[in-house]
Parts: sequence; structure tokens; C-alpha cells
Amino acid sequence: MLCREQGSSKAGRFIVLSTLENTDLAESKFAYITTKKVGKAHQRNAIRRKLRMISQKHGDRILSKRYIVIIARYKAASATFAELEKDWLRLARKMELLDDDGK
Repeated sequence: MLCREQGSSKAGRFIVLSTLENTDLAESKFAYITTKKVGKAHQRNAIRRKLRMISQKHGDRILSKRYIVIIARYKAASATFAELEKDWLRLARKMELLDDDGK
């Protein structure tokens, strides 16, 4: 995976966030990975829906055009939306992906 090999990656409590800057993109591209370790199909789908909502909510604050891969860890199945969002924001700030104008 190009994003993991050439980009940067940080692990949080519920997700792993990988990113690779690419100025040729028209806009940032997101990918969501949920393995069977996370749970059954309905649980994985629910986690992907939550992660997509978080990305849509905060995606316009991303500073540059890049690939962003979000990998759900096995603990994500028991996490609430607020916990997933907090973990995503913490990792994004740590990787300096977001402008700090909004909260």
C-alpha cells in the first residue's frame, strides 16, 4: 500500500490514520478499511458509516490534497460516534492535517 510505505501513519485507540500528500489530486481521497476482526458485517458497515460521517464533517478543514486511509481497530466496534470522532481529530491534529480555525 503506497500510503503506508511512502506516507505517514499514526495509531489511535480506535483507528489508524495513514496519509500521503499528492498535489495532483483535485480533492482529498478517503479510504476506509474494516477487517473481520472488527466484527460481523453489520458492525463493520456501521463503523464505516460513522467514519464517513466524520470525514465529511471535517474533510473541508484538511490543509492539502492527499490520500487518507482510515483503518478501524478491533476496539472500534464498541466505540461511540463521539469517541471515534475524538480519536480521528486527535490523530489528524497530531499529523498536522487540519487547520485549527474550527473546532
